Amino acid sequence: MSYIKGIYGLPGWGKTALTTYFILRAVALGIPIYANYNLKKIKFTLITTIKQAESIRWGLAVFDEFWEWVHARTSSSKINKQMMSICLKNRKRGVDMIYNSQLPRTIDVILKEVTNYRYLPQMVEHENGEEYIHYIIKDILGNYSNEYIVPFPISEIGKYFDTHEEPFKPGEEKTPLQKGIGLEQDFVNAVKKCRGVKFVDLIPNSGKGSSWDYDVLVYSKNGVYSIDVKGSSKTYIYLTEYGQKLIDKINNAKLHGATPYIAFPNNRFKRLGLVNAWYMHKLMENSYLKRLNSYPSYNKIVKNSIKLSNIDFYMK
Repeated sequence: MSYIKGIYGLPGWGKTALTTYFILRAVALGIPIYANYNLKKIKFTLITTIKQAESIRWGLAVFDEFWEWVHARTSSSKINKQMMSICLKNRKRGVDMIYNSQLPRTIDVILKEVTNYRYLPQMVEHENGEEYIHYIIKDILGNYSNEYIVPFPISEIGKYFDTHEEPFKPGEEKTPLQKGIGLEQDFVNAVKKCRGVKFVDLIPNSGKGSSWDYDVLVYSKNGVYSIDVKGSSKTYIYLTEYGQKLIDKINNAKLHGATPYIAFPNNRFKRLGLVNAWYMHKLMENSYLKRLNSYPSYNKIVKNSIKLSNIDFYMK
């Protein structure tokens, strides 16, 4: 039977850590994971929009700070209604759900009424000096059911998520595909201003229907640069190719005699048509990116990239 679990607690009480612990248990059983916050070392599908949530079938769907999706005071809003329709179909779709929120009263009343179990976590210090999560379980009527202690310390669970990252709000962040051709056009406008550029070709539909697997081709005196344009948030780059897929993309550039790059916005700029508004990351077979299974960290990839304004297209 599919279930809905709600985890409630004030900031710092271990809500997200307990949520992540349940994710780790599901991963051990081979259950697909869907989440609205980024996980580390775990294969999962990021959910940032209602449309993506609607597509979830069989697995565990997890929503951090869910009150930002289904707030009790906006129960008549379009987002609330759409999300509640998804929640109420979880059994037919084979989806278990776990959400957390600071206060029960902030969650849509309909969702609270169909929540099977309510969890109340609290961090306790063990005699070994480590902090652990102790949690009480209440049933759908609010009666005490049981209580447990997570067998792993907070420091261990914390390796699987960023404790300082805010979860995604519905529709707040979009994938590169959803941002569409506008982002790619901004990059084209910027790269045309670079020294050494002779011609820029924006490939429709990210190369689909052509022999290229890239968004933009930059022709210079010294050769061709094949560039994949990626969107970004404050903390992540929306790169979806890892492992063999990334190697295939690199090989696609080699097949055409091109030098492959990823281009992504500098988050300090709003006017993306400027040369200074973009970073470039060269794709190489020994890149750390191929070992990832989720979006790469914005800060780390910036450290391994150069500004578009610093690239001389006369030189490779």
